[in-house]
Amino acid sequence: CIRDSQGGAVTSLYEPRGAARIYADLAVNIYDRCPHGCRYCYCPRILHISEFEYYSPHPQPRPGLLDDLMRACHEWAAVSDERPYVHVSFLGDPLPRSVKPGITEAVINLLHRFQFPVQLLSKSGYLPDSTLSELSERDRYWISLTTLDPERCRFFEPFAGTAEERLAALARARAAGVKVGVSLEPVLSHE
Repeated sequence: CIRDSQGGAVTSLYEPRGAARIYADLAVNIYDRCPHGCRYCYCPRILHISEFEYYSPHPQPRPGLLDDLMRACHEWAAVSDERPYVHVSFLGDPLPRSVKPGITEAVINLLHRFQFPVQLLSKSGYLPDSTLSELSERDRYWISLTTLDPERCRFFEPFAGTAEERLAALARARAAGVKVGVSLEPVLSHE
């Protein structure tokens, strides 16, 4: 666990545990709410809140995020020359359509100032030019897909981007030279 100078846990930059480690060695969560309303979402259980409380059409950035992230990056740089990928974000989507661009770009910019490559995983289908311009060939842009069937997509992910929107965002990132990927999860039952 990354700690601040007083020995307290730094909440913005952390080492994922368990299966989450397959994505990246470090992570940062910008939001602690999400606008997608996915029926299978694991985040409410992690946060110990109801699905109703977790869903937010206009999620807000975590309070003090950028200051805390700056402190954590300084601490990391003081003890290590290694710069592993930072996954943005496990809680909520890093690119919610309903939020004016700016905070995700600021997070990417800050991580880049400390030479960290970033990895975004989104299901919004929204990749603003301002975000794309912050990404480099060292970075990764991934989308998650559960199905290409529009009806099933709307049932399981009622407010997420369509599969076509997600694939179009992926194509834009790839055309810009960003490494891209698709996370096929969760596997939905055929029942």
